Amino acid sequence: MPRVAVFGASWFGARTRNERDSHDHSSQHESIAAGLDAARALDWPIVHVLGHSDYYPRFGFEPASRHDIRTPFACPDEAFMVMPLAPGALHAVCGTARYDPAFDAFA
Repeated sequence: MPRVAVFGASWFGARTRNERDSHDHSSQHESIAAGLDAARALDWPIVHVLGHSDYYPRFGFEPASRHDIRTPFACPDEAFMVMPLAPGALHAVCGTARYDPAFDAFA
């Protein structure tokens, strides 16, 4: 199986304490939309995120396991999600995600 470069998103919408306490999450939604737009503009075919399974699907993310894509670390199945940014981008992709060695310090 050939390797595919995938955009790994992280903390798209980190919120301040005041934002967490308010009901207005529009800045968080705008942050995620801007991140996805930037990934599309850079021609990334797929984006993945480790996030809340009730939140990220509203943007088009779905569990990566539906495409036989896994993480190299333990996490809830529903928390590791992918989203194609190009038509058919997930059709020939499966396997275990590999991160840049720079992330090894956080494992």
